[in-house]
Amino acid sequence: MVYSGTIWFGAALLAVAIGMASVMISGWRPSELPPGAGAVWWIGAITWVVSLGNLAWAGCPTLGFPLRSAVKQKQICSRIGVMSSIVAAALTAAPVLLS
Repeated sequence: MVYSGTIWFGAALLAVAIGMASVMISGWRPSELPPGAGAVWWIGAITWVVSLGNLAWAGCPTLGFPLRSAVKQKQICSRIGVMSSIVAAALTAAPVLLS
């Protein structure tokens, strides 16, 4: 069985939870950013949600697809999920660090 999607999903959830919890505990809110930087931050946050959705799909069992096509789907979803989570990390961190 292929568990890479499940492992990436768990790692991404932990990264988002730890990162956002520490930022929110410090008292920072996205509304404190200038309008342009706030828009970039929100685009990054939406990208996180999309990446988590891809990684969740990659970790779910596929009951209605033949094994060969299911493995290909999961590989593509894992790759897109990892790539988009890296982009999301940059989009959410850059406005905070540069403001």
